Amino acid sequence: ADAGAGLDAAVLIITALEHAPPLKWDDGWRWMLPEHRSDPALLSPDSARDIATELRARYFVDGEFHSRADSATLFLRLHDVAGDSVYARAVAAGPLGEAAYSSITLAALTELLPSLIDPGRPPPDVSAVADRNPPAITAFLQGERAYRSARYPEAQSYYSSAVERDSLFAFAALKGALAAGWTHDTLAAEAFLGAVAPRAEALPRRYASFYEGIRAYESGMSDSANAAFETSLEDSPRWPEALTALGETHYHLIPTGEAEARAGEVFQAAAEAMRRILVENARRKTRKRHGGEHHRVELDHVDLACEMPSEDILALDEALAKLAATDPVTAKLVHLRFFAGLGNEDASRILEIGRA
Repeated sequence: ADAGAGLDAAVLIITALEHAPPLKWDDGWRWMLPEHRSDPALLSPDSARDIATELRARYFVDGEFHSRADSATLFLRLHDVAGDSVYARAVAAGPLGEAAYSSITLAALTELLPSLIDPGRPPPDVSAVADRNPPAITAFLQGERAYRSARYPEAQSYYSSAVERDSLFAFAALKGALAAGWTHDTLAAEAFLGAVAPRAEALPRRYASFYEGIRAYESGMSDSANAAFETSLEDSPRWPEALTALGETHYHLIPTGEAEARAGEVFQAAAEAMRRILVENARRKTRKRHGGEHHRVELDHVDLACEMPSEDILALDEALAKLAATDPVTAKLVHLRFFAGLGNEDASRILEIGRA
């Protein structure tokens, strides 16, 4: 099968595991070398094991699709990191057609899941994903591809399509709200959040907490918003969206010096997490298209970084590194502006508080 089918299978497995407590997972994508992200088939089991070891995982999953003219087969392998061996295998096949790869992926994952659970315990329930409308899953996976590459307007469109096809797809609606947040489309974000409300209980734990935090923030309930966002960060401490939301809560709803100082720390962490994501994606794109040459960009004439071309993101990253060596305060200001989405006034105030 094409590389896109393999990536979609990986994203679908991640999404299903997100909905399958008590299992905890970590996405190794951001730890892969750029050439491995461009072509995951180049990632060797030893390299995958190194990533899993770094993430302190007990297992990692890999696999591949084999396609024929009218059918496809997915082979999944569950690797024991410490034992350096294949712990379990699963195989699923089916005829090609609309959403065929998604159906095959979920069938193979369902076969593999019991191996991750202690004997006698029921396997995790992935029905929140498996029961969704197949065309909605297809649109959602296209949205995830775009979101991972920071193409937020495109991702927002795909998530909207997913929700239109399946109004109970709460996870797609919340991801749509996140994408709309990065593009500052307030009306779209509110519409997505409205679509989440009837099925909020179906969200994975950290996303459910994030949703509760957003609603509490909108209602001016600072303590509830703060607690919800902190909970959402327990399993993913460098989640950019949750860090940014937590920073907004401290900055706008808890107007004390200590809270505002905490907001500065959180915004800086969010900006750094987003900077890393955008720069990694930009490097991969420019290496593939142009051999990696950089462009010049003026720091006072750029928009929010996620809306910039890949070449400009790399130029901004390079310019920031140089600026930090000569004027660290201004570098931090630019960092907050273009990677955390803060305006000049808010970014300046946060830096002033941090120096006080």
